[in-house]
Amino acid sequence: MKNLITNKANLTITGANLAETLGISIFNIILLTYAKSFQHPTALVSIVSLGSIVPGMLAVIIGRFADYSLNKSRFLIGAKFVQAALYVLLGLIITRRTFILFLVVVLINIVSDCLGIYSSSLRLPILKEKIPDERRQQVLGLNQSVTTLLQPVGQSLGITIIAATHDYALAGYINALTFLVAAGILMIGHRTIDVRISAHPQKRRASDLRHQVITILQHSSGMNIISLLTSVIIVNGVAASIDALINLFILNHPHLTALPFSIEILLVNIGFIAGSVIGSLAKSQFLDHLSYRTIMVTTTATVLVLFINFIVGQNYWLLLAGMCFSAFCLGQLNPKLTAQIIATTDQTMIGTVTGALSSLVTIAVPLGSIGLVLLYNVVAPNAAYLTGICFLLIGIGALFVKQPQADDLAS
Repeated sequence: MKNLITNKANLTITGANLAETLGISIFNIILLTYAKSFQHPTALVSIVSLGSIVPGMLAVIIGRFADYSLNKSRFLIGAKFVQAALYVLLGLIITRRTFILFLVVVLINIVSDCLGIYSSSLRLPILKEKIPDERRQQVLGLNQSVTTLLQPVGQSLGITIIAATHDYALAGYINALTFLVAAGILMIGHRTIDVRISAHPQKRRASDLRHQVITILQHSSGMNIISLLTSVIIVNGVAASIDALINLFILNHPHLTALPFSIEILLVNIGFIAGSVIGSLAKSQFLDHLSYRTIMVTTTATVLVLFINFIVGQNYWLLLAGMCFSAFCLGQLNPKLTAQIIATTDQTMIGTVTGALSSLVTIAVPLGSIGLVLLYNVVAPNAAYLTGICFLLIGIGALFVKQPQADDLAS
């Protein structure tokens, strides 16, 4: 950890990420509150929710665009200034409550989130150049833990700002300020993150580009592409529903513990955040030698135990422990794969590859969360639990599909 603290590139990137994440978290909750303040809030809240998944679905295109941006640090700083300007504009119009201006506000938020994905794609080649291979996973984990910790803090601040002032314009200006702070940090540390790519990515046909992305993902994960994508989509899809299912499970089983409902939910959330942060930052020889497949099997099996517990054990403390451990595994999982992609991928392809993976995950998340919660409410709780178990078993089975041979990767 000492090496991370003294690495100037890491300090610059993490400091900017801290300011940016706080701003995003503040405004995401405020935007939902803003939608609820209209006369017909249900449809508008739905528009906000749908708008939140659009940037992720476009991640592969945004990542490709980032690969074509040669001066990574300059474009990274520029993106923060553009985001700040967008929220200043938002602050100027948000007090006029018409449907058209509401759509403009949502569009501004979508464009800003797209710029956030663009920034993330720009940061990865910088990490490849400035952070040693053996420290890269920890740096990615550190930034992931910053996001995990600050999201609830930002949401709390957002709620507090609106409750105290009822001023949505002020919230927009505060968000603009956080992006200006991020830009300032990046400018101060510009020399530490200055990376310039000498050549544009090669122009390829869509089929050739797809083949290259598949080859990189197989090589980085050590898994067959069908195995990797099936397991990633299933785990993320099912995991996206688990917060809602836990809330409903605890609500419908009021005597699991002597604690009130709110405390039971709070402990689960704290446990998940703590597990995720510890998993993101933990480093040891044992963890370093675990393959991506092994961690993915462990993660999927842990979530499977949680779903079985919903039906059979119905034990709150097992639920709490399972959430902590699954979060720990997820904290290890994402940085490990991203670090391996960075290590094995040319700088002109990193954004495209990580963007393609993000797009697939984004598509899976709403399908899983909406589908299982719908089954719970419309059919029966056990229907949702059993469906989740079936999908998780398929995910575990997919993880044992034969690993590609070296000849396959080269073809």
